[in-house]
Amino acid sequence: MASSIPWSASLALAPIPQRPEQIGTGEMLEAAPATQAPSLSILWLSAVPAPSFRPSFAQLLVGEKARPDAVVVGGVRDRELLSTWLSKAAAAVVPMIDTSEGTMTGADLSLPLVSAEGFELALAALRPVIERVRTLPATYFQSTDPGLWLLARLATREMALEPQRDVGAKATVRYAQTSMLPNLLASAERLYRSEHLERHFFDRLNLCPSCSSARLLVREECRSCRSSDVVEEPIIHHLRCAYQGPERDFRDGRHLTCPKCRNRLEHFSVDYDKPGILTVCNSCGHTSGEPAVGFVCLDCASKGDANLLRPQIIYSYALTELGRQAVFNAFAESDGETESQRLRRMVRQFVAEHRALAIPCAILVVELHPARVGGELGEVTIEEATEFFGSMLRETFSPETDILRLGRTFTVMISGHSPAAITADLEQIRTSVEGHLSVPLNASYRVMSLDDFERTP
Repeated sequence: MASSIPWSASLALAPIPQRPEQIGTGEMLEAAPATQAPSLSILWLSAVPAPSFRPSFAQLLVGEKARPDAVVVGGVRDRELLSTWLSKAAAAVVPMIDTSEGTMTGADLSLPLVSAEGFELALAALRPVIERVRTLPATYFQSTDPGLWLLARLATREMALEPQRDVGAKATVRYAQTSMLPNLLASAERLYRSEHLERHFFDRLNLCPSCSSARLLVREECRSCRSSDVVEEPIIHHLRCAYQGPERDFRDGRHLTCPKCRNRLEHFSVDYDKPGILTVCNSCGHTSGEPAVGFVCLDCASKGDANLLRPQIIYSYALTELGRQAVFNAFAESDGETESQRLRRMVRQFVAEHRALAIPCAILVVELHPARVGGELGEVTIEEATEFFGSMLRETFSPETDILRLGRTFTVMISGHSPAAITADLEQIRTSVEGHLSVPLNASYRVMSLDDFERTP
């Protein structure tokens, strides 16, 4: 019978540096001989492991709960239980062994047939990852930044963030880490802009404008009735009377007869020729030079012309050297300053310098609210539109103007102009920035004094 109590196993495999921190309480499987090499602590989240599943050198003890070196899970429900035992930062990097026949996306290893030998080999294979996790700074495990969790996972696995084909997913692609890291693509795009990740083209998808699904049936259709029952037929041109039309109009059993003058056509290039191809609809009889290209969404059954589909580019992401250094220096929170605090500090510094020099200045805060737009926009589409919005915003102001982005909020620090002057030009600024947008982002603009800015949450 499955137990809701995690079991922690310590298995002596090979010398691995011990970390100083020990967290929590729990049940442990501890290597019996005290003289053996330093052990690995394993959090077992399924049923209590049967003796046959354990290496012969392990015994069941009660001990201090530590942050495990690896986690063994037996099903999706175990992931929910895992969140009660590990912080999100730890859960993002601690290696996971799946014993449920591969049902856990994001697991490092699948071990459906558990045995002492197989379990020992799995831990040996995970040893390099475990060693890298142990070298993470202690400040990492107190981090609340999903971006840093993503960087740490890629660094400890020495892997890239690669999309995978999955017809079961609405987007037809998925990232295995999605279930473990919140707002995965938004974090990846933010880290790409800060040069902690580099990205590479994977594929270009077309999404349903109604539900953002990429599971689409794209087909040739009649331009008149939109039926897909269309065929291509050669055009026959009767050289003598100049009548031309689809071959079906000339077909008379095994012979060709001109429907206009009723003369039989015997010899190609003497009586007739075939100058081209027509698309003929079997449903309504409409003919055209080329068929329309339409789509049917397999998820919401929406139909329409293919030019209504919304394109989306899918990328893979890889660590840069800057990103690797950031992980092992725990840059995001090592100085105790969040991105929001850093932004406020820079705005205060900007205003203080201008006040000291008696130079007018203004703060323009632009917030984007794509969630208020009718219909459903994909996360990557919104991110790409937000990035383009930022580019247009930078082109609107002089190159020396500082523009800071935090999420979907842009803070523009404008030198040489008073808040009143910027307020007067606000409509012109809006037109300049939003004139080339294809995705409505519902931007709001506020011209603020430093006091107004300080009062914002």
